[in-house]
Formats: sequence, C-alpha cells, structure tokens
Amino acid sequence: MSLVKLEVRRAWRLEVGPSPAEHGVYKDGYMYLAPTFRDEFWKVDPEKGEVLRPFKMPGHVWGAPWVDETGVYGASTGGHIVKFSLDGNILWKANPGLGDFTSEAVTEAWDKCVAVQFPKGIAVLDKSDGEVLWCDEWSPEAQAGQEPTFDPETNLLWVCKPLKENGLVAYNLDGRKVLLKDLPSPPTTYACPQIWTGYVLVICRRHVTVFDRGSGRRLWSRDFSTVTYGGKDEDSLRGGPRVIT
Repeated sequence: MSLVKLEVRRAWRLEVGPSPAEHGVYKDGYMYLAPTFRDEFWKVDPEKGEVLRPFKMPGHVWGAPWVDETGVYGASTGGHIVKFSLDGNILWKANPGLGDFTSEAVTEAWDKCVAVQFPKGIAVLDKSDGEVLWCDEWSPEAQAGQEPTFDPETNLLWVCKPLKENGLVAYNLDGRKVLLKDLPSPPTTYACPQIWTGYVLVICRRHVTVFDRGSGRRLWSRDFSTVTYGGKDEDSLRGGPRVIT
C-alpha cells in the first residue's frame, strides 16, 4: 500500500475579536460567517479570506444565516430575524417574541419559508415579506436553542423540544402537529433531528434514539447512562454531541 503525503498550509486568517466565531455556510462561491460578538454576518472570499460585505444585526449572532438567490436570512439575540438583499440592504425585519436566538442555523422549509427555533419555541416565516405564518411556544424554555430539520420528501419539519414527553414533533406547513413522540430523556443542548434514509435520529441527554421516518414509530434507543464530572453524576450526552456521522 502506497502512502499519500499531504501538506497542509494555512491560507489565510480572519480576526473576529472576542470568541466564539460561530457556524457559517458556503453558497454560490462565497462563505457567510457569523462572528458572534461583532453582531454581524460576513460575506467572505474563500480564496483570499477577504470580508466582502458585512450584514449588521441588532444582537449577537450565535448561528449561521440561510442564503438563497434572493438574500441572506439571519437571526440574533433579542429574537430578531432580518432578511438582507445580497448587496446588504435590509428587506424586512421580524420578531416573534420567543426570546434570544441561540441556535446554530436558520433553516429553510417548504421552499418559501424559513424556520427559526428559539429556547421558548419555533417560528415559521414567509421568506418574501417576513410575515410570521405560525409559532409554537413551549415551557420550560430550553437552556440553548435546538435546530429544526426539514424533510423535503415528507414535507414535514422535525423539531426537538426541551422535554421528554412529546419531545419530538413533526409539523406540516400549516403548523399542525402531525407526529408527537416521547423521548427517553430530554434532547441535548443543541439537538437537531437527523434524517438518514428511512430513519430519524435524535441525540438525547443520555440516549441515542431512532424513529421510523414514515410512521414515527420508535425503533430502538440506547442508554449511555451517566458520568461523574466535577464530583457529580451527569447525563453522559447532556452537552452534545449534536450529530452522529
């Protein structure tokens, strides 16, 4: 077996100020990054590391924006959701009143909507004008914001709520709860339902649980129990991982 030698060199570096610099997306040849405490998104040339355009937000940006051919959709602390044109002009603003945005991304759903999850609930907005089409609010609020997952084959939006009972929900376009499923333990801090072939997988605070993608029936669950941390017993998966690959 021949070995392949790889040489890795740093191409460029961007100073973001106080950490963290949260998640980004790659769209149409550009990177869109979220330097959290600069309260803005950056459109970046991936070859040069040059910031081509900032998109100023009203609060801290903990998650990546959604980008399509019509603009950039971002959310920030304070519950603000803003759509920018690709050249940086504000097209609309909205605030569904669900608290700070602390999730890892804004999600597109049903082609014409964006879904934004907050610790207190989820909001679905019309991409064209920012109208809040529907919200679902819950209690208690999550310690941080989970992220929804849209399934284009079933046209359902899968959401983890910060609960065991009815902790996994699938919504249709009208906001109706098509499926409500109990979890063996509450979802992790940044839980995101994962879709793979015929399955929906959820990482809970101490379990990995798999559901049938079509019927929602729970197929299996594995308990990872607790670990001792700082002299206390803690759920083994409480702070993550967010995804399994």
